[in-house]
Formats: sequence, C-alpha cells, structure tokens
Amino acid sequence: DTESDGGGAGAGAGGREREGHALDERGAKQEGALGAYEEHIELERAAAAEWAEMDPAYALALRELCTRAARAMALDDAERVDEVIAEICVLGPQLAEAGMLEETRFVGCLMGLLQHTLLDEADKLSGALRQAFVRVQALVEDSWELEREGEVLEDSEERQLKQLAQAQLAQAQAADAGVSDGDGSAGRLSAVDAFKAARSA
Repeated sequence: DTESDGGGAGAGAGGREREGHALDERGAKQEGALGAYEEHIELERAAAAEWAEMDPAYALALRELCTRAARAMALDDAERVDEVIAEICVLGPQLAEAGMLEETRFVGCLMGLLQHTLLDEADKLSGALRQAFVRVQALVEDSWELEREGEVLEDSEERQLKQLAQAQLAQAQAADAGVSDGDGSAGRLSAVDAFKAARSA
C-alpha cells in the first residue's frame, strides 16, 4: 500500500510539474503576443507622425502610386500592372539620383509585388513607407499570388532583361556615391535581380 501511495504521489507531482510548464509556456506566449502588439502600436504611431509631417504633394503621390498598384493587382489587370511597372522603372533611378534611398527601396519592393514576389528587402522598410507597403500587400495577398524571394524561378523575359536590371542598379549605386551618368530612363526589369545584386555587391 505504501508503495502504491508513493507511486500515486509521484504521478501527482509529475502532473503538477507538467501543468506548471504548460502555464509557463502559455504565459510566455501571451507576453510575446503583448510585446508584438505593443511594438505594432508603436510603429503605427511613428508612421502616423511621419504622415502628419509629410509634404502634402509627396504624400499624395505616394498614396496614388500605391492605389494604382493595388488596383492593378486586385483586378488582375496585366495592362495596368505593366503600366505601373513601367512608371516605377523611370521613377526608381530618379529617386536614387535624388538620394532618396528609402523611397528607392520602397518602389523596388512595390515592383516585386507587381511581379508576384515578396522581396526580403521589404523587411528593411520603416515608418510611413513600411505602413504603405504592408497595406498594399494586405489588400492583394488573398487574390494576387505571391512568393517569397528565392522561391521564384526567372522566366525567359526576366533572363533577357537581367542586364538592364543590373544597369539600373549600377546607376542607383553611382547616385548614392554622388555620381550619375544616366538619363534616368529604363524599360521593364526584374526587381528580384536588382536587389539580389545589391546585396552581393
């Protein structure tokens, strides 16, 4: 009887220990979720402050670009998608030449979305630009097929345009160094190739 009582006590202690571990894990998850929520709120406040201080013309241009991109993807309108990509191909080098590197990153990531690719570079966006990008992504992610960078296989068109992508990237890097030898014009290119080259440069 004593042995069986001891076994029962041991089982009870083991059960309490497992329950304690479960409570600890649950508490850790709740703390993690709370921390993530607080971080999200803080980022939203920072983004709101940036929008409030932003030049009205700049804010309008940014919103209009996001709206055109989101509408093209939501409607799965290939012609509109190509139009926005062509616009970004011109805008990207101009932003780089003006030293607006965060904006250059933003439009490159937006081009990635238009090309069905969620670029790793998007993780580096912050403030109002990150908020704008996340909102566009949220609007289209259920209807517009997206793959993480690295999972995408280049098609023949993208391979043909690889040199053009690298040329635009070189122009952006030259602008960052205070040198410019291009006219800011470009055709359609692969944002995936451009950002990969940027990280390996």
